[in-house]
Amino acid sequence: MDEPFILASIHLPTEHLGNVMALCEEKRGRQRELRYARRDARASLIYELPLNEIVLDFYDRLKSVSRGYASLDYEPSTSGGRPW
Repeated sequence: MDEPFILASIHLPTEHLGNVMALCEEKRGRQRELRYARRDARASLIYELPLNEIVLDFYDRLKSVSRGYASLDYEPSTSGGRPW
C-alpha cells in the first residue's frame, strides 16, 4: 500500500531552524533542501512528509515552535508515495 507524501516548503527565521527541523524529523520527514536568504536571517526548508502526519496538529505545532514566525506551503510529492 502506498502512503501519500507531500513536499512542504517552510519559511522561517534562522533562530527557530533547529526546533522546526526537530518537529519535521519527529513527523517522519526527510529533508530535501535548506536555503538561507543572503540579506536577512531567514531560511527556507523543503521537507518530504507523510500526509497523515501533517493533517492533525502539524501546523499548530509549527507555529508554536517558531513563536508564530514560520509559514508553510505544500504540494503533493511527485514521488507518488512510498510503500508502507
